Parts: sequence; C-alpha cells; structure tokens
Amino acid sequence: MSEQMNSSQNDSFHSNRSRSSKKGLAFLLVGIIILLAVIAFLVVQIVSSATTKDNQWDAVSLTNGRTYFGHVTKETSEKLVLENVYYFQVSQVQNEEGETQPQVSLQSIKGEMHGPTDKMEINRDHVLFVEELSQNSQVMAALNQQGSGTLQPGAGLNQQVPQQ
Repeated sequence: MSEQMNSSQNDSFHSNRSRSSKKGLAFLLVGIIILLAVIAFLVVQIVSSATTKDNQWDAVSLTNGRTYFGHVTKETSEKLVLENVYYFQVSQVQNEEGETQPQVSLQSIKGEMHGPTDKMEINRDHVLFVEELSQNSQVMAALNQQGSGTLQPGAGLNQQVPQQ
C-alpha cells in the first residue's frame, strides 16, 4: 500500500511538474513574441522617422527673435541639432523712387565670416518652437532652388518687405 501511495504521489508530482513546465514554456513563448513585436515596432518607427527627417525642412524660432531653417537631426531634453542651416537676412535696397526698402534673402550659415560648419547645436532653453515647413511655402521654394544649385549665394526670397 505504501508503494501504491508513493507511486501515486510520484505520478502526481511528475504530472504537476509537467503541467508547470508547459505553462512556463507558454509564458516564455508569449514573452518572446511580445518582445519581438516591440523591437519590430521600434525599428519601423526609427527607420520611418529617419526617412521623413531627411527630406523635411523645419523652422526653429529662438528666444532672441531669430529663426533658422534646416533639418532637425537630433532632439534631446537639453539640445536640438539643426543641419543644413539657413536664416533670413534683411538688407536695404533703393526702389525706383529712390526710397530705401528692406529686402529679405535666405542665407546659409556656411557663408558667414567666421566659417562655421553647416550644423548648429541649440540649447533647448532658447527654442520657442519648431515648425515643419510645408512644401508650398516660399521658404521651401527658395531652399529647393538652393539645393538644386541654381540659387546664387546671398540670393533667396528677394522679396521687398512692404512698409507699414
């Protein structure tokens, strides 16, 4: 009788162990599937973000009143990295009546006297906002012309600003 109880307990023990092992294996399998799904989602997000940002132009407005145009290539809580950077330059020109009027052009930072690289690392505390430029904006038209190599340095929007 004692052997029957031991045999029965052994069968019960092995049966419970086998069920427990199967449950553990099922949980492990579900965990691996979830982990792979999360990794796949993150890879797709990173690749699509990088692809979108390559062609996307942004306007970055700063607390000092300046606005820069370029590609935001990195954003952290402390800084924003802008590459292929342009800004507005306003100069005074004379019209036919001999009056001076402001004229706006788009300038690359590469053309400045101190010869910076075409990259700005901006302290996040100085950024008011970042906007994506629409494809039909005048700034985008000038930037696309600049990219095609047909725009002369110092040229750009070349619009006269109406006096108010």
